[in-house]
Amino acid sequence: VSPSGAGSVSPASGLYDAWTTITLTAAANSGFVFDHWVGNVSDAGSNPTEIALSQNESVQAVFAPKVKQISFAGRQWFIKASETRADPGQNFFSGAADNVWVNGSGLNLALRYRDNKYYCSEVYLDRSLGFGAYFFSLSGRVDLLDPNLVLGCFTWADPQKAIWHKEFDFEFTKWGDPNNATNAQFAINPFYLGMVQRYLANLPDSAPELTCYLVWQPMYVEFRTYAGRYALASLPPAANLIRSWRYDRETIPAPSDESFRFNLWMNNNLGPSDGQEAVATVSDFGWQSAVPAFPVLPPANPAIEITYLPPAGSANYLQGKAYGVDFSTHRVVAYIKVSGVWWIKPYLDQPLTAISQDGSWSCDVETDPGDVGLTEVLVHLIPAAAQPPLCLPCDATPAVTGSLAQATAAR
Repeated sequence: VSPSGAGSVSPASGLYDAWTTITLTAAANSGFVFDHWVGNVSDAGSNPTEIALSQNESVQAVFAPKVKQISFAGRQWFIKASETRADPGQNFFSGAADNVWVNGSGLNLALRYRDNKYYCSEVYLDRSLGFGAYFFSLSGRVDLLDPNLVLGCFTWADPQKAIWHKEFDFEFTKWGDPNNATNAQFAINPFYLGMVQRYLANLPDSAPELTCYLVWQPMYVEFRTYAGRYALASLPPAANLIRSWRYDRETIPAPSDESFRFNLWMNNNLGPSDGQEAVATVSDFGWQSAVPAFPVLPPANPAIEITYLPPAGSANYLQGKAYGVDFSTHRVVAYIKVSGVWWIKPYLDQPLTAISQDGSWSCDVETDPGDVGLTEVLVHLIPAAAQPPLCLPCDATPAVTGSLAQATAAR
């Protein structure tokens, strides 16, 4: 039996004739549930199971701690608990009543200091909800979360069940850097180039609430963060949009074995920089199969902006927004200035960057080792048929014929 004292097996042992088939039954002790068998049994996941004795055999019944549950937003959530270090962050997790609880404000996740160590919090739904639109609202100044803490709101499938975990993340964190100009991100696992979109969420004390939407469809996923508290039946106005991102570049996994989760944890097991316990509150959660029609702003004059310039050596992409054009027929061309001359990005054979349906775009501006020394970025909004200068390099600032708008950023 594993762990010791978690349960028993009947029969526990015995002598039998060769090729006898024995039925084994596992019984869990209080606080545990049967998980699986280890050994040459007919079905490792069934209880009872059978074993045919062609030789001497040793079989082990593995039990798991019974998982606590909590009710929130009309659904049942399991509470993660671990007295050994566990991911994310190699932290301890607690299901104690002062770590995870529901009250009139919503679902509360706490970081608690107890017995000379910090305990983090995590809950996860008891089932997959499938394709559709997910939403959750957060109350409080998540934008002022301690730099060493991470508030995660995400889908996840266990490693043995799915490649890349079917992980779509909303995360609120500065990743340990108090000077980080951003404090939030959308992310898709695997977290390689272009799969993380950083942004700044800045909330007022008078209305410290955010509402986030995840749209998961067979051909794309879409992330949206809005200021204020809304739902699926009461969508936010377009003017309240803080950031959105639509991803449709690779095969999107189908839901089946994942669940939606919330957690509050310490990055790299680093305690809070202020030494204080913390609480994050999820005020609402919901899902529907239909994709809502999010309000959009009326057409504007063509414009482009850079919303995020990654630091030198970062794996993240340059990010921005375009406005006032048909995104399907327009592109972004980007140039970087290194040692006084201009280079087109990302590549000579890929000089234009597509624009997503929500106007967002991202471009890799460090495709060569020397690009880490870039001092300035220049982007233009152009028709897809335009032919911008292919600077390899250009001594003077590129003059882009047909440009509708431009933006610059320096570092």
